[in-house]
Amino acid sequence: GGREMRVLPAEMVRKAASRVKERRASVPQPWLGARGGAVAQTPLKLFTARGWSPKAARQVSNRQSGVLLTSVAPGTPAAVAGLRPGDVVARISELEVRGVEDMTLLIKELGGNSIADFTVFRAGSSPLKLLVRLSESLNPVQDTARAEALAARLEVRGREEEARHIEIASREALAEEKQTTTRVWLAQAEVESANRAQQPLARARLAKEQQRAASAQQRVEHERLRLQALWVQLAEARSRLLEAEARLAPFMSTRLSLPVKSLLPFGIEARPMAGAGMRRPGFRAGLVIISVRPDSAAAGLRVGDVIETLDNQPLSLSELQHDALSDASGITLGVRREQQQLTIKLLRQSSPSQ
Repeated sequence: GGREMRVLPAEMVRKAASRVKERRASVPQPWLGARGGAVAQTPLKLFTARGWSPKAARQVSNRQSGVLLTSVAPGTPAAVAGLRPGDVVARISELEVRGVEDMTLLIKELGGNSIADFTVFRAGSSPLKLLVRLSESLNPVQDTARAEALAARLEVRGREEEARHIEIASREALAEEKQTTTRVWLAQAEVESANRAQQPLARARLAKEQQRAASAQQRVEHERLRLQALWVQLAEARSRLLEAEARLAPFMSTRLSLPVKSLLPFGIEARPMAGAGMRRPGFRAGLVIISVRPDSAAAGLRVGDVIETLDNQPLSLSELQHDALSDASGITLGVRREQQQLTIKLLRQSSPSQ
């Protein structure tokens, strides 16, 4: 009498496999190139972090509809049209956008190579009307992830280059400070050894050297603060790069992998991340979500979210692939979404009829 094992409905697995294959089919789809979250599910602090005043953020949040854009990669149709992170998409072609699912469906209905009229709320601005020319893509999610990863790599490269220039400027400032300090000591010695007739000139020379030394010290402090701020920006850029590579990694494998079985009854299709970026220091491996069933308890999760822990424990991928959660009525997921760490509790959904 061992533990009873519950088998996933075959139809559920077949449908999941079919959806994965469809994603790889060569059927062009409309492509916007932006990601975001439903306003109704977005905390106010994420609005203010993207330039919204607390008052304006509350006003937009109280509408309980729209999509707050969190990422607009350079070169994508969204970026070309003038959309920015922090914008709230309220309407598309005069139809209200209630959330991410609405926005996705409206874009699909418009089709590729079409022009859409976006009504956008932007921090510090009156509502905007933007014409967005949707492109076509065989895999919009992959192309958005690729554009984000490229932008993140360029940002890291630019920050690193800027840091090298500031480090050179800092070394030059320190060398100048050392030289001016030496000249101040020499000028002080000259004042001390000068006779009464030589004193005015010696003191004038000392005052001039002290002024130069003070200026050099200010430059050293200025470069130190610049470098300190840049290291923070560089760390944030590197974090964004890791996250962008995490979103891109599932598409880089040539092997077609099925979603993790144990999560299907909870409304989640996810698969392991792979790739060089996943082996970098400070990156925790996990499962990237590739689909969420809209009518499930997991509806608040998003494509691209990364599951890092299960019930506060590191993931065991081998157990998850063998239906390790067959007896669980609920689970707690540790999820990374961009630079947020979320805790999501889910209940098992009833099995669909076969």
